[in-house]
Amino acid sequence: MVAQAKDDWQKPRNHGQHLTEEEMAAIRVGYRTNRAAKDVARELQCSTRTVNRYYGILRAEGETRHKIPPPTPKATAPAKSRFYKSTFEL
Repeated sequence: MVAQAKDDWQKPRNHGQHLTEEEMAAIRVGYRTNRAAKDVARELQCSTRTVNRYYGILRAEGETRHKIPPPTPKATAPAKSRFYKSTFEL
């Protein structure tokens, strides 16, 4: 098992305090929009482990994630020739 880095925010939730419906909806939205679990956990002030657990549950239920489209290539100028062109005339 891979060790996770410690969360760097305060987590006011104690053991036994369940997530509310609004928090579960935020996790579901985070999963659907392909947000990192750490970002969602920081927003909800809970542990990353909790969010990863719910991400796993959503994955098992068959919830779909939006694919991030590949970046569109920027229009570039035509490539210049690499060969020497003399402008020197005799």
